[in-house]
Amino acid sequence: MTVSSTFKHKDAASYDDVAGIFDGLTHRYAKAQAQALVQAIDVGARRHVIDLGCGTGLVAFHAAAASGQDTQVTGINLSAGMLAQASFQARQADLSNRVRFQTGDAEALDLPDGCVDGIVSLYAFSHFPHPQKAAEEAIRVLSPGGRLAVAIGSGPRLMTLKGLKRAAVVVRRKLNQARGREVTANELIDKLVRQHLPPVKEGHVATWASGQRDITALLDGLFGKAGFVDRTRDWVGTDYSVPSIDEFWTLQSTLSTFARKHIAAASVQQSAMLKDAFWAECEGVLARKGKLAYSVGAAIVSARKPG
Repeated sequence: MTVSSTFKHKDAASYDDVAGIFDGLTHRYAKAQAQALVQAIDVGARRHVIDLGCGTGLVAFHAAAASGQDTQVTGINLSAGMLAQASFQARQADLSNRVRFQTGDAEALDLPDGCVDGIVSLYAFSHFPHPQKAAEEAIRVLSPGGRLAVAIGSGPRLMTLKGLKRAAVVVRRKLNQARGREVTANELIDKLVRQHLPPVKEGHVATWASGQRDITALLDGLFGKAGFVDRTRDWVGTDYSVPSIDEFWTLQSTLSTFARKHIAAASVQQSAMLKDAFWAECEGVLARKGKLAYSVGAAIVSARKPG
C-alpha cells in the first residue's frame, strides 16, 4: 500500500468511531453549505448524482429532497463507520430505493464512463492526496453537460462583498478575543492540542491542501486542467453561538481532524489535561459574558463537463 493510500484509509478510519456524533453536528451546522451545493448543480434536472466523500449523507439527502422521485443519489466514502450511519439514516427515512451508500475511492471510482450527470462534494477534497486524479475521475464519470460542485473549507475572496463582510466579522472577533470575551472553534482546541498533546506524524489534511493561502484558486485550477468549463466560485458562511461548553467540546473534538487524530493517539491522562484546559478557557469567557463561537465557511467551485 502506498503512502498516499495509507493516509486515505487511516484518515477515513479516524471518523469510524464518531460517525453518529458527526452526523448530528453536520445536520446542525452545515445545512447551508449542503443546500448551496445541490443548488449549484441544478439538482432538479439531474437523474443520477454522486456525493464524493459523503460522510454520513448530509448532502446526499439534501440532493434527494430537492430532486424528483426518479433521481438516484449515490454516496461514496472510505469510512465504514460513516457509511453504516448514512445507510441507517436512509433506511429510517425510507429512502433506500433512491439514496445508496457504498465504499469507494474518489481518486479511482469503480464506475463506468458517463454514468452520472451530477457530482457534489462537501469538505472532502482536502482529504484526497491526489486531487487531480479525483478531478479527472469526476469528469470521466460525468455525462456530457453534467455538472459538478465542490465545497472546500476556506474564506471568501477579500475584494468581494462577501469578503469585506467576512473581514468585518473577523476584526470584531479579534477584538472580542483580545478582551477575553470570545473563543472560536476550531481555533481553541487546535491551540490547546499543540500545548498539551505530543505531536502525531500524520497530517490533518492531505499534503497538497496544507498551508495553502488560496486553496480555492488551486482547486479551481485543478478542475480547469481536468477539462471542466463554465467554472464559477462562490462562498457560503454561517456564524453560530454554541450554547454550552459540553457541545463546544464535542463539536471541536469531532470536527477538527487535527484535534481528533491527536486525541485518539493521546493517553487518558493527556486527554484529561487537554479537556481541563479547554473547560477553564471556556468558563473564563462565559464568566465575562462572552460567547463560544463557531463559524462555518465553504468556498464552492462549480463547473460543467463540455457537451
